Order: sequence, then C-alpha cells, then structure tokens
Amino acid sequence: MRIKGDCHFLSLVFLLLLLMVVPCGASGKQPVDTSCLSCHDRFASILPLKHDNVEGKDLTACLPCHVPQKGAEKPRIDPYSAKLHLAHIDSKNGVDCQVCHPWTPGQSFGIVAQSESWGGPSEETLRLLTDMFRSWANSKYLDALHAKHGVTCSGCHEKKVPIAGSEVSNNRCLACHGPIEKLAEKSTPTEFPKRNPHSSHLIGVSCTKCHQGHGESTVYCLKCHKGFNMKIPGGK
Repeated sequence: MRIKGDCHFLSLVFLLLLLMVVPCGASGKQPVDTSCLSCHDRFASILPLKHDNVEGKDLTACLPCHVPQKGAEKPRIDPYSAKLHLAHIDSKNGVDCQVCHPWTPGQSFGIVAQSESWGGPSEETLRLLTDMFRSWANSKYLDALHAKHGVTCSGCHEKKVPIAGSEVSNNRCLACHGPIEKLAEKSTPTEFPKRNPHSSHLIGVSCTKCHQGHGESTVYCLKCHKGFNMKIPGGK
C-alpha cells in the first residue's frame, strides 16, 4: 500500500508541474515565431534580384503591396501567394501555418496584422486543410495544376476558409475558363464533334461532376457511354 500511495503522490506532483509549464488553453503548443528572419538571414536573400528593398522581419512587410484577394470578386492569378505557399509547404523544416495565419480554433483564422477573419476552423478542419494544401502543392490532380499557374485556394473557394464537403460553383470555374460557349469550342473533339462534354444533353450539370480539385477527375459521360474514349485533366 505504501508503494501505491507513493505512486499517487508522484503522479500528483508531475501533474502540478505540467500545469505550471503548459499555458492554459494552449493545447501544449509553444508560441509560434512569426519572424521570417528566424529562418532567413535577410529579406534580400529570398527576393527577386530586381525587387525593391524591403524593411521588416515578417509578412507584414509584404502586405502593403501584395494585398490578399477579396472574397467574391473574380478570381485572379496570384503568383506571389502561390510561390510563398509552395516554398513553405515543400520546406524540409515544415513551416507552421500560424507563422502567417493567426488561428483560434472554432473562432477565427486570418493573416498577420489584419483584423478580418476568414472563418473559424476547428483543429480537425485545419488538419484537413493542411492535407489539401499538400495535395495542392504536390498531387497529380487539378489542385496542383492550378498551383502551377499561380491559383491558390481563394481562387476557387473565395476568401472563406473551406470546410469538409465545400463545393465550388460553376460561376467560379467559368470566371476563368468560360464563358461556357467558348469552353465548348475548345473541347470539341476532332473525330466525333458531338462527343463534347461541355455541350451535351446534361444542361446545367455541376463542373465538379467531372472535375475534382483534390482527387481524381472522371468523365461523367462515361457512366453511360462506356465505349467513348474521353480524357480529362487530373484523371487517369
């Protein structure tokens, strides 16, 4: 019984020490260092040769010129954001998203030095977003094809942080790839012109029936027309 009592006492001491070391509400995480200079010796070493001189030590020095995309406006190519994210996703050091994005689970998610929140992802949602970002950077799907052309998450999902099951509207796709009439002209097959996936009897079908952002795309027509030979970007 003495041994059992000593174990309980030692467990209590360990718990009290742990509470003293780990801040309440921090989930055991240490504060994130938001300084770029914690990894880079100076801004000049990572900027293009003809770039203006930048004074500062974190992302706030870039934001006056590189303004984040606004919510519902037409998507645009954003090579700055794309290159910045690609460089840090591929980093061997595994840069924490919170270096640039302040996050309070279930309440807010934004960008340093800006008060606007883009949503309130939970820990589970943020893990999912991290996986999707890795796919965006390295996959064989449409997400990586968009990344190569400088299109980031907001280009498809607008400014709000997407959650599991989020869909992309046809209008968002056609803002870059449309209008649908011109898209149909581009996809008209030479050998069988009527086998055009963008000009068919499926009126108003969602683009995502075929085109998957973070998974393998499939030609919806082939569910019925199994003998057709139809290819799709981001598919087999």
